Amino acid sequence: MKKLALMTALLICIGIGTTQAKDNDKKKVQEVTFDCQVSCHSCEEKIMTNIPYEKGVKDVSVDLENKKVTVKYRTDKNNAESLELALEKLGYETSIEE
Repeated sequence: MKKLALMTALLICIGIGTTQAKDNDKKKVQEVTFDCQVSCHSCEEKIMTNIPYEKGVKDVSVDLENKKVTVKYRTDKNNAESLELALEKLGYETSIEE
């Protein structure tokens, strides 16, 4: 009887571990960099006050010198194309850096 209870507990723990691993896969964070026509600190401020509120965005950085915007986001909440569209809605010409 003790062996049966121990085996049951072990199988439950294995099942929980597998479920958590699947959940972690869904919450994968990815980074995308856009070539973006940002030219001044006003542009940077506009991006930094809007893009962080897009779904799943974890971090945003703007590099004015190289005219690049880098966004870290959760892949289960958003994708690079939607983020590119969000930047375009703010009035910037963008392309995803390969």
